[in-house]
Amino acid sequence: MKTKFILQSSLMQLALSVCIASTFTACSCDDDSDINALLSEETTTIDFEFSGYSYHYGTANILYDFAGNNLVGSDTIYKSSCTLNLRQGKHHLIWINGLWPTNSWMTDIEREKKSGVYFDPQTKTITNYYPDGNTDHVIVYCEKDLEVSPYLLPIQKIEYKHVTCVLRIEVTDNARWLTWYPSQMGQKGRITGVPSVKSVSLDNNKYTLNDVTLQSDSISRYEDDVKRFFMLCPSEGIDDIQPVAEIIDQDGKLIEVNRMPKFSLRRGYITTLRGPLLTGTISDWTVTMEPYRE
Repeated sequence: MKTKFILQSSLMQLALSVCIASTFTACSCDDDSDINALLSEETTTIDFEFSGYSYHYGTANILYDFAGNNLVGSDTIYKSSCTLNLRQGKHHLIWINGLWPTNSWMTDIEREKKSGVYFDPQTKTITNYYPDGNTDHVIVYCEKDLEVSPYLLPIQKIEYKHVTCVLRIEVTDNARWLTWYPSQMGQKGRITGVPSVKSVSLDNNKYTLNDVTLQSDSISRYEDDVKRFFMLCPSEGIDDIQPVAEIIDQDGKLIEVNRMPKFSLRRGYITTLRGPLLTGTISDWTVTMEPYRE
């Protein structure tokens, strides 16, 4: 599993033990006059509760607060509920769970070197900088329009939904080439033809792909623990994916293997391919898709 978040200051550590009550500090490059025209300087206390995969894998709930297209500010919450002071007026809130919380001050080059999954509030795009394309856990988000008035509002329930999908490939025959150390087994294998999504937009179906080959340790023999490949997924999913298995013997020659079936990927779903590569035929493979549950 990827490295979990480590709190780097006493203030962040304090956030783990007390409920956070804060007023946003503007942190965008937008003209403050535009924000001031949309929001009052007066604030109202708002309570939030998170559901779904909030506070999962030690990750934080990160809020991006917009007035119109202007970023008012952001905040990071390390608990399953919080209280915030929001300026009165109309807000568009984007909550994301599963990001690295240090993205606000990092450049694209720094993010790529550090790896991790980050959100760009200017383009409303989530980008995965892990070199293997595997986020290693779910990424979820919630968009919410909220008009803040002088009057108290009921507790705001944040219902997360997925921006990631999961792929599992289970090989049922004695394919001993599938190993963490394939070079030691006298054979090497890989799967090509599986897209690896680098970035997705929260506003539309736009996405970009990595140039990544699915490594053999992203696949499993059926009798082993099943490995899961988590990846960002566009809003409309990806269809007609045609994986190709390649196995090279110790003499450097390709071994003939079965064709693998086509499949689709959808946000919030686990797609599982199960079947033999070295025996039987493509008709012995099955493809299933089921909602993700931890």
